[in-house]
Order: sequence, then C-alpha cells, then structure tokens
Amino acid sequence: MRKRFDEFLGLSALLTGFDRVDLQSTGIASDFLTKLDEILPAGMTDQLLEVYAGLPKGSGREAALEAAILGDAKFGPVARSLILLWYCGSWTVLPDEWHSAYGESPHEQGGTVSAQAYLGGTAMAGCGGPRTRQRAAGLGGDRALAGY
Repeated sequence: MRKRFDEFLGLSALLTGFDRVDLQSTGIASDFLTKLDEILPAGMTDQLLEVYAGLPKGSGREAALEAAILGDAKFGPVARSLILLWYCGSWTVLPDEWHSAYGESPHEQGGTVSAQAYLGGTAMAGCGGPRTRQRAAGLGGDRALAGY
C-alpha cells in the first residue's frame, strides 16, 4: 500500500513540478488518491501508476511522460484533471468522449473536493506566492500550531 502511495506522489510531483515533500505536506495527498480511486473505473488508477512506474529515469523522463501519459487517450485527461486537482483543490470532470470509451462513475462530480483540498491547493505556491495552508511537520500536525 505504501508503494502505491509513493508512486502516486511521484506521478503527482512529475505532473505538477512540485516535489514529493511539498505535495505530502499539504495533508491531502491520500485524499486525492482516494478521490482518483472513486472516480476511475476499477483498476484504472493502478494501471496509471504502473505506466508511471515504467517511465525511464533521468533526462528522458518528461518526454516519456508526455508520450505515455499526457498524450494517451485514456490517461491524458485523467492526468490533466489530476494536475488541476493539485493546483486548485477541485476535480475537473472528464470529457464525455472519455466516459464513452472508458466508463462512467457515479462518484464523479466537478468542483471542490473538500475545504481542506481547497486550502491545501498549490496554486499560490505555483505562482511564487505563499501556499494558502501547509500542514506543520512533525508530531501533531496542525495541533502543533494550536494557539498561535
């Protein structure tokens, strides 16, 4: 299970340009993986993570990402929605053509995933500004800042 989460963080880092630590410190990474599992047909998240795990390491990685994931009819729309999820904290509904080819999900709704997802979004940091909210490191997380 930890390997799966690590692969999700790695894919998310490659897609967004943020490093794993930044993404994990938002406190919403596991929520986003759960959201992806709820939205995609059974097994598709794992297929996406397998494609990511098979990308070459090193200088050709971004080109391989473009060809194998972003340029792929099945995974490209999912990856683009995942990028927007990380930046904005909201899910962008997959296109009708995608659903016709790969299936519907009763759990897919566009919009903000949660208040925590909205606050933890990376849009401000992506523009060079401060992140709206980042969990404190160490024991206690948000409780470590209680009273400040």
